[in-house]
Amino acid sequence: MAMPRHVDGSPESFANNPDLMSLKFCIERNEARRHRAFFDSDHNPTIGISFNLRRDDARQKIEALGVDYDRVCNQQIELTDDQIDTLLILDLVTAIADASTLFPNFNDLNTARQIILADMTFNLGKTRLSGFHKMIAAVTAEDWDDAAKQMIDSAWYRQAKSRGERNVEVMRTGELVADYLPVEISAAIV
Repeated sequence: MAMPRHVDGSPESFANNPDLMSLKFCIERNEARRHRAFFDSDHNPTIGISFNLRRDDARQKIEALGVDYDRVCNQQIELTDDQIDTLLILDLVTAIADASTLFPNFNDLNTARQIILADMTFNLGKTRLSGFHKMIAAVTAEDWDDAAKQMIDSAWYRQAKSRGERNVEVMRTGELVADYLPVEISAAIV
């Protein structure tokens, strides 16, 4: 099974699709869930699961949740899990679409590799990931060892630490590592 070609961004579409739930679980495994705004390692005000409060659409998306943006930024309001999930799902829809654009064969790849490419797109953004020319070429050629090698040969890998190691293993093998499987899916496999 692979991720659907068109994802509508509704919580229901994610809840009803185990592949999308695996992607959501993977991203959350790699990022912290924070209910109150904090400063990330690049000193950007952030909330939820890596939602940058300085991005161009931040005010609009936060206020669409029925929350005062300025109070969120000033750490006066916490987001609920549902609000955090809403922001995350919208960003995952974007990451999937961007990964589909960057990797011409994205829709033909197995779910595990799609998840890794969507995770990297979520983490780096489309613009930065588009600079991974050799990795993109290796994925397009379905040369998984070279794709993994190109991932390792990057500043992203050195910064991503265990996330990078997990992603490289999945890219190489085409199978999700145990850390990326939600508990209910892991239990069903055993």
